[in-house]
Amino acid sequence: MFENCENENNSSEDIELLNIHEEYKTSAEDLEKDKIKIEAENEELSRKNKELYENYLRTMADFENYKKRTKKESLRDYKCGQIDILKDILEIQDDFDRGKSFFIKCKNEDEFLEGLDIIQNKIKNLLVSHNASSYGEPGDEFDPRIHEAVASETVKDSDYDGKIIRVLRKGFLKDDEILRPAQVIVGRVENSSQEPAETDINCENK
Repeated sequence: MFENCENENNSSEDIELLNIHEEYKTSAEDLEKDKIKIEAENEELSRKNKELYENYLRTMADFENYKKRTKKESLRDYKCGQIDILKDILEIQDDFDRGKSFFIKCKNEDEFLEGLDIIQNKIKNLLVSHNASSYGEPGDEFDPRIHEAVASETVKDSDYDGKIIRVLRKGFLKDDEILRPAQVIVGRVENSSQEPAETDINCENK
């Protein structure tokens, strides 16, 4: 009887050990599977990271090339613009040279003045073609932002107080930017407290 009990206990222990072994074996297999899965995922992540980094390098290289290309194109356009302007100026210079030769031989003042008018109109058209326009006329209100008061003169008519009475040099604008301020003389009624304000024009605009 005791021998049967002992055999039964041994059998129970063997079964338990077998179950533990099977569980361990299953756990080890699962761990191996998980390890293979993780390694595969890491390998995929490494591949994607490498691909992203290579794309980043290509993008940066393309961007640097784009900057160089646009800088080169901007410089080329700027030079072409300068060349076009110089060509226009050279044509006017040719007109002056011809006018000078004509003036030496010319006995008709009206014809000579007509030639000067033609040259002046060419200059005006050149300025207009580059969106440049003149401003500053007698009677305009003095504005220190766009006018440079060279001097003031006493006027009797109060309507001309603080207004431009003479223009010494016309001002020019390009696309609402001041190329140079107009130099003017401002009217001032005697004993008037109104003084032409000092100009506040950026040096770049002169």
